[in-house]
Amino acid sequence: MSCFFRPAVWISDGVLGVRPIETLGQALAVLQGSEADNASEKRSIALDMIEQCAKGSVTLETARGAFLSFVREAGWLAETVPPEHSASDHPA
Repeated sequence: MSCFFRPAVWISDGVLGVRPIETLGQALAVLQGSEADNASEKRSIALDMIEQCAKGSVTLETARGAFLSFVREAGWLAETVPPEHSASDHPA
């Protein structure tokens, strides 16, 4: 099973600027780092889906979708992708 999100989920969280989240591990790090600020249902669902995907219980697409929903709710979805990356890398 590939652990890479395709396309990547591009975020802009104000800490590290605009960057791609391409793996389960990166998504998990974002979710764990957002605990105090974003104790939402979508965060909880995304955490669960990432963990279930790592165990092989849900698809990577399901985990990516849950993570994308959380990122949108948190206001972190990048509006634009850096020009050196193709438009196909953008989740919108």
